[in-house]
Amino acid sequence: MLAPLEEVRFEELKRTATVYFRDLRKDSSTGQKSGPWHSGTPRFTTSPGISRSRNRSDAGFKQRSDGPFPRRGPRIISLEPEPQDTSRSATLELGPRKRRRSATPENYENVVKTARFASKQIEALDYRYVKILGYGGYGITILYEMTPIEGKRRFVVIKAPLEKDINAKVKDRVDKERQMLANFEGAKHITQAHSWPEGLQELLNERDGTDAADLGLYIILDYHRRGDLQNATQKFVDAHERRRKESKEPVERPLLPNRLLWHMFDCLLKGVIDMACPPIDRKNYADEERGLIKESALLPETTTNYIHFDLSPDNVLVGDPDQPEEQNPRHPIVPPLLISDLGLSMDINDGIRQDPIRIWKTRERGKELYYTPEQFTSEWDHVETLPADLQPTGARIAGNYTWKTNLFQVGMIMWSMITLRWNPQPLLAWALDDDDQQTYTRTYGGWLTRNPRLSSVDDNLRRLVAECMIEDPARRPEVGYVHETIQEALSITDDQEKIKLRTFVDKFYCDPPEPIRVPDLMLRAWLENRFWADRRRAPEYYLRRAPDVPANEDPREAPGGQGGAREGVADQGSVQNQGNAPSNDSRWNESRSPPEYHSE
Repeated sequence: MLAPLEEVRFEELKRTATVYFRDLRKDSSTGQKSGPWHSGTPRFTTSPGISRSRNRSDAGFKQRSDGPFPRRGPRIISLEPEPQDTSRSATLELGPRKRRRSATPENYENVVKTARFASKQIEALDYRYVKILGYGGYGITILYEMTPIEGKRRFVVIKAPLEKDINAKVKDRVDKERQMLANFEGAKHITQAHSWPEGLQELLNERDGTDAADLGLYIILDYHRRGDLQNATQKFVDAHERRRKESKEPVERPLLPNRLLWHMFDCLLKGVIDMACPPIDRKNYADEERGLIKESALLPETTTNYIHFDLSPDNVLVGDPDQPEEQNPRHPIVPPLLISDLGLSMDINDGIRQDPIRIWKTRERGKELYYTPEQFTSEWDHVETLPADLQPTGARIAGNYTWKTNLFQVGMIMWSMITLRWNPQPLLAWALDDDDQQTYTRTYGGWLTRNPRLSSVDDNLRRLVAECMIEDPARRPEVGYVHETIQEALSITDDQEKIKLRTFVDKFYCDPPEPIRVPDLMLRAWLENRFWADRRRAPEYYLRRAPDVPANEDPREAPGGQGGAREGVADQGSVQNQGNAPSNDSRWNESRSPPEYHSE
């Protein structure tokens, strides 16, 4: 029973969520849409070969789910493409690269302030600032070079909340993310966190007093120089776009190699297994159970309900392949994939399932493009308070979060990797098979199995991804079946195919150059240091005119002051020496003003 104030809050939450997801499920008059593959927020265009039933009397719409709520979920779409779809060009429509979500000029100032503060506190701890990797609504990630007194230097990523947002709620969120990362310590396919040395906080307090940084707000993560899966795949799409523009003849639509797709699926599945059976819990299993998890990917009867909620290509990092001299290398050719950004992850335990406000709030966790049926199904419209109380036996889909929720989002990632497009919006359900009218299994990946343009992709792969995207969690495949299917596909040895795969990986997933250090430009001259910046661009491309510095600030930190970069433009040769160039380098010309910034 909720208190009166909580009951009012719950009713408002329920009303808002119902209206939002009802609008999200609406079919548009132009049919299902799928955005082109590019960095940033997708633009929507009609996806080739997809249409919807426009009349309720259509045969396609009469195919409904077999549950007590026949109209659950989006409308069924017809299998035949519309005439305008059959004649549409198959080339990819690539939009310009855009800034990350919440990366606006307003909070950019706050990002720079946060980077300045973090650098002051951390650079004295053998951590040397390199550059900002990215930032969004929740915080900022900064790349540092760590040079211990004894040992090899290495790069690490420090994740920090934005300065203006630091409050009790933010501290609680950071603590939960740190604890979540600690639960997966040792997982091979989940990014790893590191702890600060003991006693370091006390030393900072003695040195800086009340101005000392709270190291509890900073999370140290491994640095993966190849970036995330979205940007790594973008290189391949960009190469096709260049060929298409240069060629006078139509260029065939590019697709990733089948074996590469199977390797991606294998890594993502192992990440799901790590979340279902964290290494920290496996010590409690019997030796036989641990062996089954490792060799056959068979989960024990009791698993944890850690739900990621934000699995998407930009939250999957590309690691380093195993070295040839290693014994039994697991990734000799294709770099491994690691699940990252556990900030929205939750352990959906019985306490949350019995809390109306908390279970309803799970519907809005994650990105709109990657919501799962457990979040958006119209079965929620019949839930009064708790999904478990829905008659007669509780909700089948709504709020039924298990490890198969993560499997659904893995299926959505693989959908994008196969098609090189964003997931269709709104998600529309297909019959899994054309001949399953009696049982009728609804899947949101049915387009993969019916699109003739994907005929070169392995049929078993497309079928397996479609099964992972089945609407009903209970009907999604078990982890052992998925693992066995993937291993069977990878066991087929073809030397010629391996050579092609190695050539492809070396070209598009090759070792990137070592990060360049740009502290003066970034922190003192307001360098627009976006996450795709590289050595080829001259500093004047990113440089912006710095704002006026208040009189109470240290002039040495101001643009053009002692210790800071002068306002002006550097020549092309200064790019290679940004890390070691003095701040008053003569190559900076005070008589020239920085060019106007233009976004790509």
